[in-house]
Amino acid sequence: MKVSIEQGLAALRSQAEAIVVANQQDYIEAVQIKNAVNSYIKDVKAKLGPGIASAKEHLDFLKNDMAKYITPAEQLVGIVENKRIRWAEEEKRKAEAEQRRINEENRRIAAVKAEEERKERERLAAEQRERERKEIEAAKRAGDIGKREAERMKKEADAKAERERILAAEEARKAAENVQEVSVKAAVPVVAGAKNQTFYYAEIQKSPLILFAYDEAIRKGDKERAAFLSQFIMVDEQAVGAFARKTKNNEEATAQVPGVRFYSKG
Repeated sequence: MKVSIEQGLAALRSQAEAIVVANQQDYIEAVQIKNAVNSYIKDVKAKLGPGIASAKEHLDFLKNDMAKYITPAEQLVGIVENKRIRWAEEEKRKAEAEQRRINEENRRIAAVKAEEERKERERLAAEQRERERKEIEAAKRAGDIGKREAERMKKEADAKAERERILAAEEARKAAENVQEVSVKAAVPVVAGAKNQTFYYAEIQKSPLILFAYDEAIRKGDKERAAFLSQFIMVDEQAVGAFARKTKNNEEATAQVPGVRFYSKG
């Protein structure tokens, strides 16, 4: 049987590779060869199919027999795994909450300290300005400097105090912002056979908002934002293909759907 099947395939291959479609008669002959190949395929399926069906039936029997024992065992794995994961999730939640608490407290302490240092520097700068102004007034009364020079020196003292005030405020802001983050690790032990891994998911709730944000980025010329959002926007190729088959007009389809090359074969 196998020899006759191989011979039939060889004969069909010879015909398919040799034919050149150059006229109506060649076209008819090509269709006949195609029909002969389809008949050959049906014949092979009819001859070899029963053996495959028998083997598949036996395979299904073995699979079902194994499933009688595997399925209940897998359910036990699921029961234990769910309990393990719920405990691990709670431990991670506690660790994250503690991490937030510590970091927020550290930022609060840093902000209070920075504000105290700012006020102290501002107080010292104000005292220094007052001392300088008094010294200038004393020098003016003593006749060591004139009125115009005294005013210039007072303005310089005021400007120096203002620069110190601005510098103190800026350094206080930086000190309050630049707080070292603390990481708190969840108390989940590492055990062979259990993956201590956190999986993250996303649920689309209002997909048009992504399109609106992308359109806004394009209108504003924000290329970086548009490029970022474009990765979440997909064109439904199946819908586009269905539209092409429904329209049956490449020019009309191209006019209605930009960015797509509509074409036909046959």
